[in-house]
Amino acid sequence: MQEVILNYLRYFCQLKRLGRLAPLYLIFPFLLSGCGTSKSVMKKITQKVKGSRASIPELASWESVTNRDGKMPETGHAFFSFSPRMSSETGLTQAILTTPAGSPYRYEFHLPTGQVYRTERYCKQRDVWRSFKSSLTKPPFHEGFIPRLMDATGNPQKILVFGSKAMHPFNFDRFSKPVTVKIVGGVQEQYCRRYPCSKQGTWQKRMVLIGIDPLHEDFMGVKTFKKFKKVSDWKYAKSFIENSQGRTSSFYDPEKDRGDNPSYRIVGSFEKESAMRYVTKSGHLFKEKEILTMKKSCDKIYSFLWQASKIFKKAKSIKKSDSKETQKSFGLFFSSFFEDFGRSYRTCSKFMGSTKREKNMGKVWFFSFLDGVFHLANLGYSYDCEKKAWAKNVVKNNSLFLEKDQCGPEDVNDAFDSAVTTLGILYRNKDHSYMYKTYDFGPGGTHQRIYSWVFNRGKKILCVNENEKLSFEDTQSSFPNDVRWTPL
Repeated sequence: MQEVILNYLRYFCQLKRLGRLAPLYLIFPFLLSGCGTSKSVMKKITQKVKGSRASIPELASWESVTNRDGKMPETGHAFFSFSPRMSSETGLTQAILTTPAGSPYRYEFHLPTGQVYRTERYCKQRDVWRSFKSSLTKPPFHEGFIPRLMDATGNPQKILVFGSKAMHPFNFDRFSKPVTVKIVGGVQEQYCRRYPCSKQGTWQKRMVLIGIDPLHEDFMGVKTFKKFKKVSDWKYAKSFIENSQGRTSSFYDPEKDRGDNPSYRIVGSFEKESAMRYVTKSGHLFKEKEILTMKKSCDKIYSFLWQASKIFKKAKSIKKSDSKETQKSFGLFFSSFFEDFGRSYRTCSKFMGSTKREKNMGKVWFFSFLDGVFHLANLGYSYDCEKKAWAKNVVKNNSLFLEKDQCGPEDVNDAFDSAVTTLGILYRNKDHSYMYKTYDFGPGGTHQRIYSWVFNRGKKILCVNENEKLSFEDTQSSFPNDVRWTPL
């Protein structure tokens, strides 16, 4: 740890020779406290925390206590602000509903910012597996998630709720107030990135909980998943789950109506006890103390990086400074940060978004570019300094440079500038990527401020009628063309 601190001090000393850096001393507290949290606290945070099968008591909210009607405060976060209050005995739990039954649009939750955004417009489609003969149109269930509980894939625990009271699709208050539901079972949802996934291990698996409104007349007396499937249209529901999140359509021929391939399938079903035991043991249940510790640690990391960027910017603005020398110092600084604290930053970027409710747009764009670089590395890409482009790294994951020996500190600024372009290309190629959303505008949009990268698997719903699907303008990445990375 002492060696890391000395390395950072050396980079700042190089900057000091470039010009007057009076506020240099201000960054040392961030530096020292940041080192203390990144390796110890953040290590604990990224470890898997297993949930308990017993009832979970009510916990305090994210930033302030919820008011009397249980609604989330304005500064709250829909995932962190509420306790699930899950009981393995009764099956009762709290859930946040994102997409109502019968909604013409599908919505997903963005964990870093705590916002919900529109992803798809539902339309008439046929079953990609060709097993359900009728058309699929709108969801017969409410889709949502369990607060504070991550599933085995690192996403908020998904739950589908049947029989709950009708909700207007554009009443977005549902995002800030949990509802009580009763879990009756679960199904295993499997995802295939590139069909065919012939081997069992190539299918990504997660448990999806199935819940009901405990007061709905159609489900009075329903205590098992087996009984639930008898009193509901489970065949339609199962087919809708397998089609509603999209399919692989890169080679689809509309004239012959073939060439599209499945991306999702439902395999097996589990009764309440087995399903709840699986999600608590394989998932990640956030505790109150853990959440607050992570938030404090991430705020220190973000503050440290922002303060550092201002020092580099000030050094560059001094006329007598050498621009190339400044860029070299920033390159050394960021390369070392990526190597030593990249894992901690990725944890913070996933759970505690750096741009959430940030009013300083300069700060928003700085962290948006920073996130873009880390997202590309997460996707298995590294910067090729010789070709001045990001390329797939088949040798090492989460590496900044493809060939470190061919790169210099001055190449870091070029990597930042091309990261946004590369993510846009991946998105248009219908592959795993991130699209940038400023506001969730357009038909069915929540009109919420996001200003962050949103993960996209490149799978789309295939409408029978072309005029039913969203236009390209409503789904494209909207990173502003006039925003460019300013070399530091």
